[in-house]
Amino acid sequence: MSLQKKPMRKRTGRAAATRGGTNVIANQLATTVARELTVVLRRRAPLPSVETLGAQLPGERKHLSASELAARHGPSDETLEHLRALL
Repeated sequence: MSLQKKPMRKRTGRAAATRGGTNVIANQLATTVARELTVVLRRRAPLPSVETLGAQLPGERKHLSASELAARHGPSDETLEHLRALL
């Protein structure tokens, strides 16, 4: 088996680091990529515990629609207004 020295590959596709040490490509991506934000809001009232629901027979449980769940346990109007003011 003959060992041959491979020529050095020239790196492409990466910008040189700036004086601050940040990568130019990373800066460009950070300004062009859409950002997502997940906000977890306080509940209006706590959900029933698993123990409470488990103690009830399935026929005795009250199943809420999405709108009923939002009205009972969703964030309050004050919380939503506060969030809107921040954004």
